[in-house]
Amino acid sequence: MGLYQKERYLTSIWDKENNNLPNHLNYIALDTHARTTGEGVVTLNYEFINTDKCYEEEDAADTDNL
Repeated sequence: MGLYQKERYLTSIWDKENNNLPNHLNYIALDTHARTTGEGVVTLNYEFINTDKCYEEEDAADTDNL
């Protein structure tokens, strides 16, 4: 009930600086939220070390079409 009413949060983040992650990862995040009082969602996010370069390439590809 606390997750649904946003009274509580359940999140965990592991970053490269404070944890022993594989060399190719910057961070891992695990997050939860409730859709209803009986249904929830768990989300797993991770970021690779080349994320900035990927965004740059994506932006370049978007502007190439103009």
